[in-house]
Amino acid sequence: MIVKPTKDEKPGDYTFNIQKMTAAGKIETKEVTITIEEPPAPIVSCPLNLSGFPLTLKAGESDEKVVVSPPNNEKEAITNIEIQCSGEKLSLEYKPDFVTLDPLTGNMVIKPGKDVKAGDYTFKINKETAAGEIETKEVTITIPNAQCKLITKHFPVTMKIGEEKAMSLIKEDNSEYDLGECDGSFEIDSVGP
Repeated sequence: MIVKPTKDEKPGDYTFNIQKMTAAGKIETKEVTITIEEPPAPIVSCPLNLSGFPLTLKAGESDEKVVVSPPNNEKEAITNIEIQCSGEKLSLEYKPDFVTLDPLTGNMVIKPGKDVKAGDYTFKINKETAAGEIETKEVTITIPNAQCKLITKHFPVTMKIGEEKAMSLIKEDNSEYDLGECDGSFEIDSVGP
């Protein structure tokens, strides 16, 4: 007996009888059941999309990146990775506090506050399949040093001999910083009448 269900067969239990005639002419009947199951859903993978990294972002600014692409180059945005991508899950390791990830959509929000120190922040994005396989990629976000400039409103300055006067430095957002927090340094080329 060969059983070969076609693509059009509906899933379910199919019960029928098989008869066998013995040499003595007696008929034996056996009831058998064949179960046709739903075909497995095709495995759909959503690739990590890290085209926006490495990323340079100033303290106080924000950005958003979707770190996973829809399956099969579909145009529709991902609304639930586990459903649209065969049970895949996203997570972050060693992320800075100013990075959040929506594990359902793959939307990452990067929002370093004004008090975040300059430097490179490297962390891992993990994509786990339903089978437990994990793909890991490292990404880096760079927070540059503040861009400071001398406030020119202090000039011209009239001073008496022996008098000292402090000049402020400001960041692009007009908040004051010390030279040590600025990218670069300031020098006085020459002093004289």
